Amino acid sequence: MIKFSVIIISYNHASFLEERIVSILNQTYPHYEIIFFDDASTDNSQSVIERYRHHSKVTHLLLNKVNSGFQSRNWQQAIELAKYDWIWIAEGDDVAEPEFLEKAAASLSHNKEVLLYSNAYKLETGKGRTGSKLYSRIKDSFFQTQHWLTNYFEEGKTELDRFHKYVCIINNVSSAIFPRQPALEVLAQFPHKRFHNDWLFFALLMEKFPVQYLSEPLTGYRYHPGSHFSVSGNELEKRIECFEILQYFFKQNYISNKNDLARFYTEQYLGFGLWKHISWIPTLGSAFFKQNPRLAILFFYYLFLLKLSRKKVKYIF
Repeated sequence: MIKFSVIIISYNHASFLEERIVSILNQTYPHYEIIFFDDASTDNSQSVIERYRHHSKVTHLLLNKVNSGFQSRNWQQAIELAKYDWIWIAEGDDVAEPEFLEKAAASLSHNKEVLLYSNAYKLETGKGRTGSKLYSRIKDSFFQTQHWLTNYFEEGKTELDRFHKYVCIINNVSSAIFPRQPALEVLAQFPHKRFHNDWLFFALLMEKFPVQYLSEPLTGYRYHPGSHFSVSGNELEKRIECFEILQYFFKQNYISNKNDLARFYTEQYLGFGLWKHISWIPTLGSAFFKQNPRLAILFFYYLFLLKLSRKKVKYIF
């Protein structure tokens, strides 16, 4: 029997946390435990969580007193406590359809180890469920494909080389389910990041086993000023992390069209708006050259080509 350890990760999600918890307790599939992890919220998130301390599904409450700053470290700590083989990280500001675990379990029963994720809808304030955009449509439009229109089962490295090397195709961690032990093996040596943990984490899992996709939108990613996708931060650090991910893909034998990939990263992530912040260029250049001189030269080459051509870049998100 498939059983899930559901890890509710929260940081200042008090406004949405009750709805998130209810969406999990309303799952039609009953075989799961709940582990709460709050990363030192400054709102009343921990008070909301405390109300569920004695619920029969709740096995652990982890309430940090100091914010860790690294999502993946929180994942690792919570997954180590999980007693079941399949992990669902349910972020505190997202929601799920009642059938999410039921439909995931039906798919997982046919595969020993797989990274499963479902289509997701983008929840925006005032628009509700029916007015939300589907991530499948956003990705299919950008890549000019119908890849996310129907369910699929694909080798992980194939999916990596076709799409995931360009962008994290799993648009919110709350839509993914993965096996416990391989995740812990990855996290044990994981280069914890502040902004792009999920992208690299899922890439490392895809290197280990296939990807199973459910085209039905079974989870909702809530887009708001405090969400991980939209949160402001150190723009230099974000670009350096993207360069590190690009460098990782560059080293892999299964990755094709590496120069085109460097151009893509320059246009989408590394060089975006950089000419308006010329003072950043020396800092970024120094960081990039320390990591990979050849790749740094490619970045500057494509950056100046972009400037000279005045190309209008189509951004995926």
